[in-house]
Amino acid sequence: MKREKRGIEEVKRKDIYALLAFFLGFYVSLNFIDNLTGWLLGITFLVAFLYGAVSVYRGEKFIF
Repeated sequence: MKREKRGIEEVKRKDIYALLAFFLGFYVSLNFIDNLTGWLLGITFLVAFLYGAVSVYRGEKFIF
C-alpha cells in the first residue's frame, strides 16, 4: 500500500489542531460534567479527532 507523499508540515499542523480540539472538548466536558451541552461538545470533538487520526493514517485529505 503506497501513499502519495504530502507536506509533513500540513499533516502535523492539522494533527495539532485535531489534538487541541480533542483536549478542549475533554476539558469542557470535565468542567460541565452535569451539563449535556458539555458532553455533546466533548463527544463531537472526540469524533472529529478520531476521524482526523484515521484520515492521516490512511493518507487521505481532511474535509475540514
